[in-house]
Amino acid sequence: MQKPIDINKEWQEKITSLRDMVLGNLVMVSQITASTFKERNRSEFVLQRFKEVGLSKAYIDESDNVIGVLKGRNSSRRVVLSANLDTRFEDDVDHNVTMDFNQAKGAGIANNSLGVAALISLPDIIKRLDIQFDMDIVFAATTRAHGRGDLDGMRHFINTYPFKIDFVLNIMATNIGRVDHFCQSAVRGDVTCVVEAPEEFTSTGFEQNNAIIVLNELINSLLCIPMSNRPKISLNIGKTRGGESYSTPCPEATLNLYVRSEDDNMTEKVIESIKDCCIDIGSKNGVRLDVSFFGRYRAAGLRFSHPLVKTAIKIVRTLGFRPMVAPSNTQIAIPLSKEIPSITMGVTTGKQSSLPNDYVLLEDIPDGILQLITLINEIDKGHCDE
Repeated sequence: MQKPIDINKEWQEKITSLRDMVLGNLVMVSQITASTFKERNRSEFVLQRFKEVGLSKAYIDESDNVIGVLKGRNSSRRVVLSANLDTRFEDDVDHNVTMDFNQAKGAGIANNSLGVAALISLPDIIKRLDIQFDMDIVFAATTRAHGRGDLDGMRHFINTYPFKIDFVLNIMATNIGRVDHFCQSAVRGDVTCVVEAPEEFTSTGFEQNNAIIVLNELINSLLCIPMSNRPKISLNIGKTRGGESYSTPCPEATLNLYVRSEDDNMTEKVIESIKDCCIDIGSKNGVRLDVSFFGRYRAAGLRFSHPLVKTAIKIVRTLGFRPMVAPSNTQIAIPLSKEIPSITMGVTTGKQSSLPNDYVLLEDIPDGILQLITLINEIDKGHCDE
C-alpha cells in the first residue's frame, strides 16, 4: 500500500516566489520561432540555458534535440524530463507574448512553449530548493513532434541515448491534472489527387475532372468503411486543401486523415480499406489517388494500477486538481513502445489552437512545477517502482 503524499510547503512557497523566472523563460522561448524541422535557433537558446545552470555535458544531438544531465549522488538510475521544442506556427506569424495579471497569450505558447520554459527552469529551481537526488535527471528538449515530424526527435533520443532510462516524464503546457499513461494505435495519412484540368470553363469543359470533386467522392467512400465499436476505432477527415481560382477546375487537392483505435489489427484493416477506396475511386475517375501513411503508433501504455500512475494522480489530487486520464498523442508513445514507464503531465490551464491565439493561465504554474518536482522525489525514493 502506498504512503500518503506529503507536499513540502517550503518548496511550494519558494517555487511560487520563482514564478517570474519561469515567465521570463516563457517570453524568451516563445519569441524564438520553432516550426517543425526549423527548431535549431530555439535549440541553441535552450543549450545556452542548460550550460548556464550547470547541467553536465549539455549538447545538441543530430536531430537538434538538446540534452543535459543534473547528476545525482550516485547516478543509480535515470529519469528523463522531456518537452517538445516545436510549434505549429511558421516564421511569418507574430510570436510576441502579451501578458496580463493572470494570462499569457501567444502563438504556440500552449503547445508547447510553456512546457519548454518549465523544462529549462526546473534545473535552477531544483538547485534553489537545495534538493539532491540519488538518481540522474536527464533534461531532453526534443524536436519534430508535430505532423510530418512524426515524433522524430524523441524517437532519435530514445534510440541513441547511451544509458538505461528508467522513467520518462513528458511536460506539456496544458492541462494541469492530466496524467496520460497510454497511447492508442494511430496513423496519419495524406491523400493527393492530381488531374488534368482546362485553364478555364468553356462550353465543352464541363465534363473535365476536378480534383475537389474526386476527393469528395473519396470522402463519401471512406465514410462507408465499417467502424467497430469494440474495439473502438475512428476515422477523422481533418483537412482538405486545393484549388486556384473561381473559374478553373481544381487540378490538385489533398486530404488529411487520422485513424486511431484501441487495437493495432483494426487500424491495419482500416489502412487497407483506405488504400482500396483510393484505387477504386481513382480508377473510376481516370485519375490517380496517392495515399501516404506516416505517424504510425502502436497501442502501448501503463496500467492504471502502475505505481507511477497512481503516485502522479495522488499528487494531482493532493494539490487540489482533478485528475484527467485519457489516451495520449504526445511523445510518450515512443518510450512506452520500448516498455519504459512514461507519463505526460500538464503545467497549467490553457487553450491550444491552430490559430496564433493560444493562452495559458499563470496562477497554477507554481503548482504545475511543484507536482513535477514532488513526483521526481517520489521516483527517487523508489515509490514508483513496480
